[in-house]
Amino acid sequence: MSATTYYINELSQNLVNANHYVYIDSVDGNLDIKNNKWFFGLNFYMIMDVSLPMNMLNASISLPFAAVDNISINRNSYTDIPLWIQQKDRCQVYQASFNIDVSDSKFFSQMLTSYDMYASFKFDYDADVVNKNTFTTQSSNTNNFLNELNLIDQTVTFKYTNYLKAHDESGWFNNSNSYYLNNKTGSSEKQSIVYYQMNQDCEDLRKPITHLLNMQATNPTTIISTKTNFYYSIGNDPKILEYKYENSNTTYVTNSYDIDFTTCTSYDTSSKQVSTSLTGNPGFMIPETSVGYFEVEVKLSQQDTIKTYVFHKSFNFIGEGYQNKYIHIKQIFINDVTKNFKRMVF
Repeated sequence: MSATTYYINELSQNLVNANHYVYIDSVDGNLDIKNNKWFFGLNFYMIMDVSLPMNMLNASISLPFAAVDNISINRNSYTDIPLWIQQKDRCQVYQASFNIDVSDSKFFSQMLTSYDMYASFKFDYDADVVNKNTFTTQSSNTNNFLNELNLIDQTVTFKYTNYLKAHDESGWFNNSNSYYLNNKTGSSEKQSIVYYQMNQDCEDLRKPITHLLNMQATNPTTIISTKTNFYYSIGNDPKILEYKYENSNTTYVTNSYDIDFTTCTSYDTSSKQVSTSLTGNPGFMIPETSVGYFEVEVKLSQQDTIKTYVFHKSFNFIGEGYQNKYIHIKQIFINDVTKNFKRMVF
């Protein structure tokens, strides 16, 4: 069996930079986030006139929350060369597949709204592979190639969100955990749309607020928890009061779902406070002239990746027509029916 022939030739031309042996035109690929892992499948479009042994080239990746070294990249000759590549005749596609576990990362505990996420790449080689194989070209070609390779860096950026605050009465957001990455034509998030519609009847209220919003998901989604916070002021008093309630019941959404507030509450006229009460009325009610807004914080999960969305809606009460629909029964003991009673005979 004849030995495989490897070579490194100087590029006849370079339309991009001053390198003579190798440069990377661009990087593209897919990122899928599931089960608290980031799965990368990437293509590196390398411009060079070479034949290299397997496992010779490595890449390292740096992100705001992690860094991974010694990622093996190898050529895939069956991958089509994209239209945006300038020197298609000298393009070789090298690929890498790897994942990063983020389950213990504190980075994602912060609220990230349209965060400029980046993934930066540098390149290296395995010296053992280089030394164990024979190149038919001059050793200076190999050294120059490796030196230029070490100086190459590429960065892919994309918008990442795990927290969104919506002030519109209706709209939609993308709850996808999949991205197409491309540092030349631009990255994009794949579509998994969730529509929402806030309660439209929150002005001049005489009855409790029981409905908060409706959500419609194009893909199966799990609502892990909801937090409802009411902020309000009574009459002309500028003091802001609060009432907060959390629901930790898990709900599976496959199409349309109403998020309601049916917890029983009561209003203390002296303290002006709304509180949870077993003998109160379902919903949030202020029987006085008042203004405020409520926020609904919804934690959603798709493929075990959690994102938080907060919805904001103003309201006002006019302080009329409030009645407690519950009948309170007071127990009275009668010890003697001969006193203070009249006997009636029919």
